[in-house]
Amino acid sequence: MHHARPSNHFWGKALIIGASLLLAACLLGLAGLGLAVQQRALELPRFAVRIGALSVMAPCPPPYDCDTRLNYYAVWRGRDLPNGDTHYDEVFFTYLPKRR
Repeated sequence: MHHARPSNHFWGKALIIGASLLLAACLLGLAGLGLAVQQRALELPRFAVRIGALSVMAPCPPPYDCDTRLNYYAVWRGRDLPNGDTHYDEVFFTYLPKRR
């Protein structure tokens, strides 16, 4: 009995199909994540990252006191000023639905 080796054409098709399935799974995962955030089943993260004189944070910068029951989510960019203060600009903002 003789077994034929799969051709390069077969492996090319298999690679394209596998990559397509992986892309579809990632897109479905992102859609599910978006739906979970929209329904407030998943809480968006609080974070603060500083790289040199630039900082990025959410949902609010340090001079403001954020309540954990916010009806919005915002991402802020901060930059150090020469006088030692920090100036914050809002980069992204979205309203969140009420908790159920």
